[in-house]
Amino acid sequence: MIYKDDLKEILSREEFVELYDKCSEVLHVWNPFKDKPRHVDFRLSPDDWMKKIANLLSTHVTIPADTEELWLCVLSSVEDKQPHVYTLEPTPS
Repeated sequence: MIYKDDLKEILSREEFVELYDKCSEVLHVWNPFKDKPRHVDFRLSPDDWMKKIANLLSTHVTIPADTEELWLCVLSSVEDKQPHVYTLEPTPS
């Protein structure tokens, strides 16, 4: 179960865009004509970003295209600490 207070520890869509843009600044060649100093502020530490990403992916649902299936993905199960994918299908009516 996810509690409201725990949601701040999960990477949000807005944070994904923020992190993507910051990584883009680092990966691409620096523009020598920019007046800004060559510094990228990631706001959070790499460890904090990794925790948010890991929490997001630890248990999530994937919906494959052109199907009615849902995949419940658990990256580290309680029983054996291994990743598992459970296929969920609607009950025929």
